[in-house]
Amino acid sequence: MKNNLFKEYKHWKLLLRNRNTTLGNCVAITKRHLERFSKITPEEMKEFQNVVKDIEEALRASFNYDKINYPLLMMRDKHTHFHAIPRYAEKRLFA
Repeated sequence: MKNNLFKEYKHWKLLLRNRNTTLGNCVAITKRHLERFSKITPEEMKEFQNVVKDIEEALRASFNYDKINYPLLMMRDKHTHFHAIPRYAEKRLFA
């Protein structure tokens, strides 16, 4: 999976996806390798609140999304990460 670094935090990286399922799709990934979400530390989880805030502010300013889904699937990658998938009530065009 090829991604582009959007912002780096102490415990997380925020990456824009090259293959966007929706406009503005990105992924937040832990810097340390975690195969189970239950192993996340309170400090990592607290910082994740800032990651989510930054995602929502940037996507609202850029694309004015209607809502965002945050799935934690880990179906292929055995590394804790959340997708941020903005959803739009109407079609958005971006060139």
